[in-house]
Amino acid sequence: MDSSVMLHCRRFQMHSKHFIEMLDKALGMVEAKSVEENMKLLGQLHVNYGVKEEFFPVMGDALCHALEVTVPAGSWNEDVKAAWGNVYDGLSSAMISSMMKAGKK
Repeated sequence: MDSSVMLHCRRFQMHSKHFIEMLDKALGMVEAKSVEENMKLLGQLHVNYGVKEEFFPVMGDALCHALEVTVPAGSWNEDVKAAWGNVYDGLSSAMISSMMKAGKK
């Protein structure tokens, strides 16, 4: 599906909103030192939803695009993009690892 069509799809918009809210919660857990455990639990849940490992790069790209068009002009640059990419990669790696373990049971 064309990405411009996906941005206007109500289901995609709803999932994107939920995704951003979950990411916000995950980042809030960093101080609580519970991120790793929560990402493992999310990974186990996502196995039941039919999520596959290859979906994660698409969501990472969508996150960066959403942030790029949302943040105030001049605030988005390659360093900020790389930082968000690192955060997303860390969170998604924990989820993927948990999904792999849950899928083998």
